[in-house]
Amino acid sequence: MCCFVALTCRDINLSESEAEQDGSHNITELPQACAGRGNMKAQQSAVRLTEIGPRMTLQLIKVEEGLGQGNVLYHSFIHKTEEEIQEALARKEEKLQLKAQRRQKQEADVANKKALKQAHRKKSLAGMKRKTDQAVEGDSDAEDPGMQEQQNVDEPSDDDVEYYRQEVGEEPDE
Repeated sequence: MCCFVALTCRDINLSESEAEQDGSHNITELPQACAGRGNMKAQQSAVRLTEIGPRMTLQLIKVEEGLGQGNVLYHSFIHKTEEEIQEALARKEEKLQLKAQRRQKQEADVANKKALKQAHRKKSLAGMKRKTDQAVEGDSDAEDPGMQEQQNVDEPSDDDVEYYRQEVGEEPDE
């Protein structure tokens, strides 16, 4: 056990199955000259086999057109009849048509919304222009406080006349 631990600690790349001692089972006769010191044809040389990766058994399960998006050409677990294949294709085509219809409807709605927004903008700008034109002409219905004071200077108000009568006792000169 102590020898095994020393071997695995010395060479980190070894797996548990490779922790074998050197011995007669590692010696082979070379059929040809190999690169390396002391490797001559028909001579015995020590060989150590190393694992490159796990041992795998592969089996073909599924073949598709394209990369994860096409029609299934072969499947080892699922076997469909010709009718089932045609039915699946019809469903797929129906989904694509429905998706195209939704996209067209959405594009039409977006275009309609843009048109309404543009019409509202034009209407708002026209109203703003009309308001500025009215302000320039002076036909504004809004009262200007500065304008009232100038008009009141020319003719005295009724309150001023009444105050004068009470204080002075006679009618004001006009």
